Amino acid sequence: SYAVYDKAGRTRYTVQSRGDGTGILSESLYDANGRLTKSIAYAKEISLAVITANLATPAGIATEVARLYSGSLSIANDAANRTSRAVYDAIGNLRFSIDALGGVTENTVNTFGQIVTQTRYATAINAASVDGMSNPLTQLLPTKDALRDHTTGFIYDSNGQQRYTLDALGYVTESQFNAFGETTRTQRYYRETSGVSVTSSTTVATVQTALAVRVDPQ
Repeated sequence: SYAVYDKAGRTRYTVQSRGDGTGILSESLYDANGRLTKSIAYAKEISLAVITANLATPAGIATEVARLYSGSLSIANDAANRTSRAVYDAIGNLRFSIDALGGVTENTVNTFGQIVTQTRYATAINAASVDGMSNPLTQLLPTKDALRDHTTGFIYDSNGQQRYTLDALGYVTESQFNAFGETTRTQRYYRETSGVSVTSSTTVATVQTALAVRVDPQ
């Protein structure tokens, strides 16, 4: 495999060899703050000679990509390319991830930047539409489906350690830590909780009150 870096030291292109003189090319794009906003896995193979030659620079690879798509099939309308996107808030927290099929995952965060809830929406969007949004953080509005969306909640202790995870079915997994913050035990509870809606104000005590007594022996 090969990697080509930009002037800021970020990985701009990676190439996985196919063993026949060509490789599978992936491109990473960043915003002005250096955050990864888009990843493109190109359907067209690239010649490894381009990588091993003096063209092995971001500009050289970009020129080769433009050549590959110089015909009627452009990069934008090649449905075989797989593009994933990321949307951040003003302080750099990852708020939305959009996969190549338009599947959306949304994160809510607390004041420390820790993920409080993570929702995987069942209804896909037109992923390419995100590129045309002036402010995707506010304009990206996934369709909600109470029956098929899946939300996972994360509850932290006073030391900022992830103490409980509440899955979409209401089942709880607990992590216990030693004095050094290292995980010493992970326990999944047998019965689902009820009445716990995870928000940034949900505490360890809230979950402990709602926990079932029995523990899954597995």
